[in-house]
Amino acid sequence: ANLRNPQRDYTFVSLAGPLSNILLAFVFGFILLFSIILLKSHSTIFSILSLLCLFGVKINIILAMFNLIPIPPLDGSHVLAYLLPYPLSVRYQQFARYGIVIILFLIITDTLKYPFLLADYLSKILLGWMISIGRFFG
Repeated sequence: ANLRNPQRDYTFVSLAGPLSNILLAFVFGFILLFSIILLKSHSTIFSILSLLCLFGVKINIILAMFNLIPIPPLDGSHVLAYLLPYPLSVRYQQFARYGIVIILFLIITDTLKYPFLLADYLSKILLGWMISIGRFFG
């Protein structure tokens, strides 16, 4: 890639993945909203589409939250490295080689459940809004 300001532009590239996951979560949420309004009388189609949308919202928010964790090689580490002052950024980037080990440690110790709990909470908020709006108009 031919980036004009590589450090800043690479940060934008790193944010593209989580932002696309958030956008997809909203797309699934709006599909759920319109299915509540338009398809609730078609119970089989509505049930299948609703389940697909519920999983689509949850999975995409979980992926966005996971990718924003500031541990290399996840996208959040590139964003944090850009936001830190230069000397701290250099020291932080030296830990990149240990990122996978740190992630495995967090998985084994069940510490990663906290970002997933936050993702679950955020997905419930989005789904709650969409379901409430759909019921209001449906």
